[in-house]
Amino acid sequence: MRSFVSLTLTLSGIAVLLTSLVLLIGPPTHVAHFSAWQFSGLSKCQWNAVHVMTGLLFLLFSLFHVFLNWRPVLAYFRFSGWSHARWATPFLLSCLLTLYVGVGALTGLPPMQQLISWLRVSKTEYVRMYGVPPYGVAENASLRSIAGYMGWNLDVCLENMKKNGVSLNSVHQSFREVAEENGISAEALVESMRNPESGMQRQGGVHPVFSGEHFLQQTDLRTAGTP
Repeated sequence: MRSFVSLTLTLSGIAVLLTSLVLLIGPPTHVAHFSAWQFSGLSKCQWNAVHVMTGLLFLLFSLFHVFLNWRPVLAYFRFSGWSHARWATPFLLSCLLTLYVGVGALTGLPPMQQLISWLRVSKTEYVRMYGVPPYGVAENASLRSIAGYMGWNLDVCLENMKKNGVSLNSVHQSFREVAEENGISAEALVESMRNPESGMQRQGGVHPVFSGEHFLQQTDLRTAGTP
């Protein structure tokens, strides 16, 4: 039983570590969804699902592990003679380390501040690279909805898309479906709707509302989080 619990705890811990790294270095969630970002064939939503489920498995088997090793755990908290001194030092050090990391993340102590700053820079690059959606889950909205939200004439948008070589089956298709069928990014699809001569069907420019640069100019990323 102990070997089963220990092996499951180890494997689920590795899975949690790997998925944590992917979610940490990936783009912000709204940007990832809008741009259909993937890593190793999985979207950020899928990576998050794996992270949550393996995290719950890790938590559950951690409790089992403590239950199976309850006596050794209690032994750490026994206060008697030489064993007390042997226990006190690692306990105090672990408390101080945990407290330093937690407080340091809030107050900007090194190296937490440097790590947070690096993460903000990486998130900023993703925003600059992919742009931002006009609103949440815009990638699932239909072309008709996007045009209406932006105040664009739908017929003009369709004509512009045709001139840019972008095809669609219905104005009710989602943004993501049309982009994937034409092999272009969501940002390039926006530009093809807006500009009759965008020349962007394979790569490049987006409307300022969707532009990462425009977003960065309107947002103080020094105080923004790193979702």
